[in-house]
Amino acid sequence: MKKVLAIAGLSVKSAVRSSLFLTLMVILLIVTIGLPLSVKGDGTLNGRIALILYYSLGLTKIILGIATVWVSCWAIAWEVEGKYIQTIAVKPVRRAYIWIGKWLGILFVNAVLIAVSAGITYVMTVGVLSMSGADQKDIEIVKDEVLACRIRAEPNREDISKEAHDLADRLKERGEFSEEVPDDEIYLNAYRRVVASKATVSPGQSKEWHFDIRKEFKGSSKVTVRYNLSARARQRNPVSGKWVIGTDVNPEAYVSKINNYLFGRHILNVPVDILDDAEQLIVTFVNSDRDKSNVAIFDVKNEVEMLVVSGGFAGNYFRTVLILFCQLAMLAALGVTAGSLLTFPVASFAVISLLMISLLSHYFSVTYGEDAGHQHQGHDCESAQKTSAHRLTMEQVVVRANVVVAPAMRFQPIDALTDGLVVSREETFEAILVLLLLYPGIFGLFGAWFLSRRELALPVS
Repeated sequence: MKKVLAIAGLSVKSAVRSSLFLTLMVILLIVTIGLPLSVKGDGTLNGRIALILYYSLGLTKIILGIATVWVSCWAIAWEVEGKYIQTIAVKPVRRAYIWIGKWLGILFVNAVLIAVSAGITYVMTVGVLSMSGADQKDIEIVKDEVLACRIRAEPNREDISKEAHDLADRLKERGEFSEEVPDDEIYLNAYRRVVASKATVSPGQSKEWHFDIRKEFKGSSKVTVRYNLSARARQRNPVSGKWVIGTDVNPEAYVSKINNYLFGRHILNVPVDILDDAEQLIVTFVNSDRDKSNVAIFDVKNEVEMLVVSGGFAGNYFRTVLILFCQLAMLAALGVTAGSLLTFPVASFAVISLLMISLLSHYFSVTYGEDAGHQHQGHDCESAQKTSAHRLTMEQVVVRANVVVAPAMRFQPIDALTDGLVVSREETFEAILVLLLLYPGIFGLFGAWFLSRRELALPVS
């Protein structure tokens, strides 16, 4: 252990003495101090606070991520190329110790930089809020919607696959698609149409959403229902009607009328006491008659959601920063492993290329999965015969690549933090397990093996 810490200490000293550490510190100070003073947001105080958090932490992650890739690829590759690593390799030190020491050194530097940046961001956020001059109502809105820690619950989803298959059959019978169009594409088109139709409420009609009430929801200090009117409502007349909020015990516990509402996010407060003896929360929207209202078009992905306060912002912020640190740790492990095998330029190019492919594979697999995940066997068999071998091959490559990438890509704590949603302890523990232990452990085994096969102490010619 002493040998590992000695190598890590040398790496830290080398980083601190270099101009890179000082440059990164200056850049992070400019971002974390200058950004809150210049950002304006959408004109609202909660929008400004959300942007400060999002861009400050996001830019910190990007800046440190780029620097981590560069330094980690350089850590071993440059010393091998310059033959400085001979001073370590000729000693009775295992090659695995070299990899671990370099990685720990980079982790320590990242921990200092991200702690300073995150601390300044937190202080600047609180400072902007306190010095904004806003009235107490606006400050409470910020604390409820941004500086919050809320559990997000989605309503129970109904199975619309049969409706989508029936609509796909009708579309084919009507000849809306040519015979060359695969059945899976027709089904996806029909599925989207059904989803869109389910997200609309015509004048004089109503729609219900059912939420399961979990144990952690009961006893909360605040419960809200947030609904999203689609941006397509911009070119429509305002929507009027009423919301009825109740439970399986008390179906009409609370009624709220709305008048002339346009697109955007809207909040409804739920009486917390109605959840105590209930198992389901029932939210109903009743659209007014046509002479008073128009078609209510809800956002397809997030029509209605329930938000339950669970914990404080400070703990949520700490868990977010901890996950960001774990992501940097995984990047450092990948870079040190690449530098153990390749020269510095090649290692940097390889890591950046791998990251880009991973991002694209995750994006395409998620997009494909969201649309195609509802297909049934009848259409799958027919479409497989019509789909080209090239397309099937590429889909399999994307899906298999995402199996490896998905565990690391699923963590997006900044999005949750700036939306006032909880970054749970379970998610944080999983990030530590996956990003700080599992992936670096695998990369470390490969890196140690590469170093054991690589001659590090060749004589200078």
